[in-house]
Amino acid sequence: MENGHPLMTPGDLLATLLRDRGMTQAELAALIGRPAQMISEIVTSKKRVTSSTALQLERVFSLSARIWLSIQDEADLSKVAS
Repeated sequence: MENGHPLMTPGDLLATLLRDRGMTQAELAALIGRPAQMISEIVTSKKRVTSSTALQLERVFSLSARIWLSIQDEADLSKVAS
């Protein structure tokens, strides 16, 4: 929790972007050449967004890889601090 507000994770953001675009996790996985299970694990915050995944997500969603990694870093720091 940041300033009394729940922290957005990369998985939260990814789930929102997928929903807004009407895209399934399996469709995204096929588009970027990654296993569907990996996408599911990111959405459920079981797996981190890596640099290479961030670059792939940037190409699909036009959202900077740096933003994906920044959100991941904040989520990681929040876990360690709690």
